[in-house]
Amino acid sequence: MIEEQQAARLFFQFDHFSRYPAMTHAVFSRQGGLSAAPYASLNTGLSVGDDRPTVFENRRLLSETLGQPDWLIATSWIVHGDEIIEVGAEWKHNHDELLDPGFRRRADALMTSEPGVFLLISYADCLPVLYFDPVQRVAALTHAGWRGTSLCIAGKTVRALVERFGSRPADLLVGLAPSIGPCCYEVGPDVLETFERLPDGAHSAVFQPHVDGRVDRWMLDLKETNRKQLLAAGVASEHIEIMLFCTSCRTDLFFSHRGEQGKTGRFAVLVGLNVD
Repeated sequence: MIEEQQAARLFFQFDHFSRYPAMTHAVFSRQGGLSAAPYASLNTGLSVGDDRPTVFENRRLLSETLGQPDWLIATSWIVHGDEIIEVGAEWKHNHDELLDPGFRRRADALMTSEPGVFLLISYADCLPVLYFDPVQRVAALTHAGWRGTSLCIAGKTVRALVERFGSRPADLLVGLAPSIGPCCYEVGPDVLETFERLPDGAHSAVFQPHVDGRVDRWMLDLKETNRKQLLAAGVASEHIEIMLFCTSCRTDLFFSHRGEQGKTGRFAVLVGLNVD
């Protein structure tokens, strides 16, 4: 894991991605933005109640920090499902409309082979999963909360890359960014039962005993569950890099819906393909 800080905006990068000049990526912290509390300060989420012009300016700061101020930022309306959409050249003709939440397509995973586009998803406990195929030169970004994880969105994104771009799972590099950890992610019977009735979820789910010994509550390990789904989809274990931060434990660095009782911002994760 590489830690960078530019103009007080702290972001993290995966070691294995950083070896490839064909792509740019960053996992931004909550630091270095313009939003006021409780969204302080680099909030990129439009659905939390923050001032919209401030959020747009925070988003502009992301691409500026990465040295690509003219790149298109493409995002989607998160619905905690397993919909995957491709970002192609046509998105560049709809830049103004993409700022309107009513226009954006609803999906929890984005993929692209188009250079000069940042895939952006904002998070506050759910697991960011980043993908890069250095052979076919494609990238993807997934939002994996417990619902998406129960639907195996990580594995389905691998299969979508195979079907759409001809990627080989063994070629894919994957990064699991900060999310809420099993130390803090308490879930109840509804979550357990959802995983148990879905085949992909049942085979991969990692639940730990409750930290206080309660028999009607469990601790869900999002990272390990998604890692198992990626392995089942054919991704090599040595190609999966994990950032171990728990967002609920580290609210100094990241926004956490659980850790901050639902009133907080969203931190940004971006991935894109460089223009030749």
